[in-house]
Amino acid sequence: MIELPEIAVVTDSGELGQQALAAMRAAAGARARMVVERKLSDIPKDRATALGLRALPAIVFNDMVAMAGVPTAEEAAGLIKRGFQGGDECQMARGKGRHADHMDILCNRFLG
Repeated sequence: MIELPEIAVVTDSGELGQQALAAMRAAAGARARMVVERKLSDIPKDRATALGLRALPAIVFNDMVAMAGVPTAEEAAGLIKRGFQGGDECQMARGKGRHADHMDILCNRFLG
């Protein structure tokens, strides 16, 4: 099985950030420890700009913003599953749904 890299939920310590963090940890299940909170105030401004952080909370995988906002349970599970579980899932996800652009980026990043 593929080991999950760190998933960061970038927050401003507000309620929405905590909701996003909880949703991603719930979706990660036994690997919830891989989902960490990163406060925007702890990220250097040039780094935040380079990441493309424009709205919070933001879900960041391997230095790429996967989505901004609070994911639904289904969206969080989809990000975890499709971003890390293999080619067939990504092939089906490409070009479909509300976060199709993000999924294309994730699939290209992790699976080529």
